[in-house]
Amino acid sequence: ENFKHKNLEITVNKCIKNKEFAAFIIINQRIKKRTLFKAWVLSENLSISQFLHPIYAIKLINCE
Repeated sequence: ENFKHKNLEITVNKCIKNKEFAAFIIINQRIKKRTLFKAWVLSENLSISQFLHPIYAIKLINCE
């Protein structure tokens, strides 16, 4: 599933539900057409994998 927010396009490739949620996401910058982030994001443990950007913060809340 794809989400667009301003200059970002967020693609969720895989979602895993267990006691917590995990999703493999790709974040692309639409105007410059480059990948900013491509990794697993966990709902509970943000320190393992997080998207660092000066303007945006992304947090996984749920997977469907």
